Amino acid sequence: MKYLPIITMMLLWLFFSCSTIQRLTNIQNPKLSVKTVRITDFDFSDIYLTFDLQVENPNNLSITLAGFDYHLFLNSQSFLKGNQKNTLEIKSNEITIFEIPLSLNYKNIYQTYQTLKDEDSISYKVDFGLNFMLPIVGETRLPLSTKGNVPLIKAPPIKLNSITLKKLNLSGAEILLYLQIINPNFFEFKLNGLNYNLKFNGNPVASGQDNNQQIFKGKSENLLKLPISLNFLQMGETTYQLFTGSNEVNYDIDGNLNISISSLLVKNLELPFQKSGNLGIQK
Repeated sequence: MKYLPIITMMLLWLFFSCSTIQRLTNIQNPKLSVKTVRITDFDFSDIYLTFDLQVENPNNLSITLAGFDYHLFLNSQSFLKGNQKNTLEIKSNEITIFEIPLSLNYKNIYQTYQTLKDEDSISYKVDFGLNFMLPIVGETRLPLSTKGNVPLIKAPPIKLNSITLKKLNLSGAEILLYLQIINPNFFEFKLNGLNYNLKFNGNPVASGQDNNQQIFKGKSENLLKLPISLNFLQMGETTYQLFTGSNEVNYDIDGNLNISISSLLVKNLELPFQKSGNLGIQK
């Protein structure tokens, strides 16, 4: 009977060991799925996508995401590869959303796929490989794929179409600039305002901002009227002579357009512009 406690302890240890081994040897791979694909940011140079991957751990033990790799295809052609060694613990019987951000540069896309310059979107496929550290099993790589379309967002070309003289006297002039703005995109955008700097023959003549709002429909050409007041007392006699003598002027204009795109949930996007050339002043 003196060995009974020892035998009891051994039986208990064997019972719990068998239970632990059973739990460890019944390890299942996590279940993976793509929850959402989001456009998290963009400008006219890059678009930023975030892939929300759902990881479900069906085990009674925690597992560790040890890193991941990805391979992005555009129009079925290899375009971008990468890998990360980030670690993340996924607790037992829990679901975790794991974010993978990717950015695409439009210049690189158009250089690789020159026929896409007039297209509105491009198809993509992403092959992910997620590396997990599983108890007993060790490191396991699990594949996951998703596909869809990425919008091809293009910067609106801007051109100074004409300069019209509306009013002239000894102290100043009222002129009207007509900016041609082409929207090559399938979506409309709203112009919230702009700021500008204007030079004639290399001399600064005006700077300021215009807060008039205007809607530019998709696939459309538009003229934006920009009224400007010139003060000859500040700019000198040379500027006055531009409007009384030669009708030709060398101009330089630069600035920023502030636009919003409701269909893409973008409220404020700055679009810089710079144009120079030679135009006749219409009187």
